[in-house]
Amino acid sequence: MNLSEQEIVFIQFLRTLNFDDMMDACDAISKESKEARRNGLEQAYLETNPVSAAGWIERSLNLDKLQELLGMANNDYRNMIDPPLEVESEVQE
Repeated sequence: MNLSEQEIVFIQFLRTLNFDDMMDACDAISKESKEARRNGLEQAYLETNPVSAAGWIERSLNLDKLQELLGMANNDYRNMIDPPLEVESEVQE
C-alpha cells in the first residue's frame, strides 16, 4: 500500500495525540453519528424521502466506523479503552 504525503503526516500526527485528545475527537464523531442517525430515523418516520433516510443512516454507520478506527489507531487511546488481556501466567506471578 502506498501512502500519500498527507496520509503519512496524518498518521505521524495521530501518534502524538494523548488519550484526552483522542477521547475528545472520538466523542465529537460519536455526537455527529448520533445526530445523523436521528435525522435518518426522523426521515424514515415521516416517510418524506426514503433515499435521504438511508443516506443519513449510512453516514451514521460510517462515522461509527471512523470513530472506532481512529481511536484504535492511537496507542494511548487503545491501551486505555481496550487494554491487552493479562495472560493467566502473568496473573499468578
